[in-house]
Amino acid sequence: MSLIASSSTNVTELKSTTIECINSQKRKSLLEISMVSGYQFLDMLLDLHEKKFEHPREQLIILVHWTFLARNFIILKDNEYKQVIDDINKKKSVDISQFRHSLITFEFRKILNWKKTEKNSIDIDYFRENLIIHVEQSFHNENFVIQFETDEHNRLLLEMPINNHINEKDGKSNINDLYNNNTNRMELYCNHFINLPDEILVLILNKLNTVDVFNVFNINNRLDNILCDDIFTNTLTLFISSSNDIIEPPDNKLIDRFCLQILPKIHHKIKWLNLESSSMKRILLATPYPYLHGIRLYSINGQMATHLFNNRYSLFESLKTQITSIMILLNDEHRLIEKHLVTRVFIYILNMFNLHYLNFRTSFVYDEQVSLNDLLHRQQIFSQTLNELHINVETFNDCIYLLDGRLNKLHTLYIHVSNIHSDRLINHKNILYDLKCFSLTSHVNTSMYDELVIPLVHRMIYLEKLVLYLQVNHYNKFIDGYDLKNNILNYLTHLKQFQFNIHSFIFVNNVMNVPLNEYIKHTLSVIGNEKYVSSVNYYQHAQMASCNIYSYSCTNIIEYYFNITNNFPGGSFKNVKSITLFDEHPFEHQFFIQISQSFPVAKKLSICNKTPQRKNNLEENISTIVQFSSLLVLNFDEVHDHYVEQFLFDTKTFISNNVLLGMD
Repeated sequence: MSLIASSSTNVTELKSTTIECINSQKRKSLLEISMVSGYQFLDMLLDLHEKKFEHPREQLIILVHWTFLARNFIILKDNEYKQVIDDINKKKSVDISQFRHSLITFEFRKILNWKKTEKNSIDIDYFRENLIIHVEQSFHNENFVIQFETDEHNRLLLEMPINNHINEKDGKSNINDLYNNNTNRMELYCNHFINLPDEILVLILNKLNTVDVFNVFNINNRLDNILCDDIFTNTLTLFISSSNDIIEPPDNKLIDRFCLQILPKIHHKIKWLNLESSSMKRILLATPYPYLHGIRLYSINGQMATHLFNNRYSLFESLKTQITSIMILLNDEHRLIEKHLVTRVFIYILNMFNLHYLNFRTSFVYDEQVSLNDLLHRQQIFSQTLNELHINVETFNDCIYLLDGRLNKLHTLYIHVSNIHSDRLINHKNILYDLKCFSLTSHVNTSMYDELVIPLVHRMIYLEKLVLYLQVNHYNKFIDGYDLKNNILNYLTHLKQFQFNIHSFIFVNNVMNVPLNEYIKHTLSVIGNEKYVSSVNYYQHAQMASCNIYSYSCTNIIEYYFNITNNFPGGSFKNVKSITLFDEHPFEHQFFIQISQSFPVAKKLSICNKTPQRKNNLEENISTIVQFSSLLVLNFDEVHDHYVEQFLFDTKTFISNNVLLGMD
């Protein structure tokens, strides 16, 4: 009997099926759990301990199988098993890794012996948390599971059935024989790793990061030939990134191995490097990179960036003529990088290289921007090669300056403007003939949509792609489909793709004057055949109404979502990192559950709601805990105390990181 459980499996059903599996086919049973949390495992373990089985060894087998899924393969002896159960009964923390003499972990090279036949099958599932490869060998009635976790440890686990390898002595299983037999069997699989077909090896390796892939380098010529293929050497990422986008530097031994053994052998095939600050110098000096043309730099503080790009002894001095693409993330964990320093670093990079592509990003927490308000800074910005630019700027004037001809080969601009306003209107009316793609994002309400944004778009007559993520105070009329058609689409006859997420606000004193959502949906039909979403909200106390319209295609690319109310239509926004919640009606616990599920990688959350929760003290309200696993910044802006309790009491909300808390 075989059971495959997923994260959606009901725990009660899982227990019931497990016990049925044990009792019905004791010797032949095989329990495979590919996706289950540690809490579910401990809960099941406790439940199984309370059951009475005819054959105690089956209980041991299940324990081995489950603990193996807890990142390590462990065989617990009787006294150790009793200790674990006692700790669980006492509700104490359980650390399985304390039994180090029983611990077996497998590196990547320790893999199963798999021979492709008509009777064998292979299934591959890729989850956010891990990669599961399930191989069935029908002839021998054996099953194997390889699990690659993709969390910050990025470990490889090898799982195999042990039921059929128990030696019996006087009707009892011998734990030492069990341990030795399985260890020997696993070593056998290690020795036959190279028999895996090339296509299976490539498929497995391609799911791993650079660090894990090159764990098998220098084992034999066949593997080295596979790893020297362009698919593995074109781009190297020499750090570990967690599911929360936290960059973790590799340890020194690993960097030593790359610098001394690996990079010198593949340096002529490397075209792009992804590096973090602590190991960057050693990697760049390890070997020449004759064909390197692109680089991504993470966790670079302002002082380091200044030294890197404004110094003739810079690490990039020998590479500056060949690097044409740079992505840099300026980020100081401890403080805000000053505005003038951010701007200078941008200018240094632009002047040092002949770039075709520049993605200049800053900390998501502090959101620093480039400012071209200083005339001296503006005079230093010039490029005759730059084609594509991604940048955060302070004001709308900065956007105008970047489009005034100083970047005369620019055809793609992704710009985030902190504030769309203008102390002085810059009278540029020249047509932007070369611009093909323009993306404008701002998370601050603007009252100058018609005066600034629309005239700028009208200058882009050959635009093929337009992206707008805006919040607009429009006073007496919502921005709807008719508005977009008449003021944008009719002017852009070459436009092929239009993505938008626009919130517009009007001031009204009577709900009867607010257009119905059905009307807004109807107006969107004039734009095109794509799917669009709309919602309308009325705020009686503020005498204000809002309308949110967005194209469904943008749900997978937008990073900001603002002014979410109880009328939020739901959906999955896998790239949104910043959200704001605002309403005059209470946000109940269930609403926060919906938000956490719709925005799984949200790093910044702002809440504005003065109305108390109605179900704040009800026990059933907290049957499920809200989980924000990626949250880094939490802002309370004019909120009732209930919402502070909602997020700061771990009985209601679980936040896995240290959070920067802001309260008004």
